[in-house]
Amino acid sequence: MNPRTVRSDGRPAFVINNHLYVSAGVILYTIIDNQIKLLVQRVTHTGEWADRCYWEWEDFGGKSDIEDESIVDTAVRECYEELNYLVDKGFIKAALEHSASRRLLNKRSKYVLFLGYVPPTSYQALEPRQFGQIEHLTQIQRVVAWVDVDHLFEVYRQHKLHPRLSEMFSLIKRKLSELPA
Repeated sequence: MNPRTVRSDGRPAFVINNHLYVSAGVILYTIIDNQIKLLVQRVTHTGEWADRCYWEWEDFGGKSDIEDESIVDTAVRECYEELNYLVDKGFIKAALEHSASRRLLNKRSKYVLFLGYVPPTSYQALEPRQFGQIEHLTQIQRVVAWVDVDHLFEVYRQHKLHPRLSEMFSLIKRKLSELPA
């Protein structure tokens, strides 16, 4: 467990390798027929965000909340919320703690990304249509999808990946290439 401290805004921050991290996210992945599949979301920005946001694709993540005791708690809660409370927190946590999972650190944005492994036998339970086209908590329009890892690489080349993921892209690519496909 990583040491927890509280910032002036009341949100927790977590110390990992002598650096503070204040937000976390999840990309769930599985391997089907020797292909890496990633569960991500394609967001439609509307209103005030429409002119400011150029990206479309992102993970399930966000800032720590007061109740989070660890950075894993932050990642699990954010994924749970953004999947509209339809995936058990225990399932998400197990995916993050699986031996095939990876933790990636972005010091600049103080962000921790977890690549959480979902066994192929559990892949069917995460049918994207069940999560709807609107995230209930924020009312953001989005589509949840399983995409091939090559699609994520193309999204990056088109500059349509969330900035926090773009900053980490070489690390994400390296970690995904290390997986036994």
